[in-house]
Amino acid sequence: MNNIKSVLEAWLPGEEGARAVADVLFGDYNPGGKLPISFPRSVGQVPVYYNHKPSGGRSHWKGDYVEMSSKPLFTFGYGLSYTSFEYNNMIIMPKSISMDSQVEISIDIKNTGSCAGDEVIQLYINDMHSEVTRPVKELKGLRGLP
Repeated sequence: MNNIKSVLEAWLPGEEGARAVADVLFGDYNPGGKLPISFPRSVGQVPVYYNHKPSGGRSHWKGDYVEMSSKPLFTFGYGLSYTSFEYNNMIIMPKSISMDSQVEISIDIKNTGSCAGDEVIQLYINDMHSEVTRPVKELKGLRGLP
């Protein structure tokens, strides 16, 4: 996998799937999206998932395996397109909350590439002060932008 430049995953693409895949491969369409799973480097890493608890799973390992990294080849939520995006001016309001409060988050996103594209913004949290063990990384929201 170290020598390839990209992976195009098309799960159950349906009747027009071949046309859609061809459009992406030939640059007629700019794909947007993020991986719904983590891709392991080797079958020896299975299972590999992003939202493990700090008391076990991948966070338990203090370093890499003897012959490879302990990190997945492609992580949950990873994705590329033919363009690039810049994230700026993230605002989280209010700065401190109570148990029943809500948080509002805003961010400016700009397409900095040379072609049009879609972006999926992902919001992850980590609760470091919970009385119950929580995942080290937890997807709490996402929003697609054209």
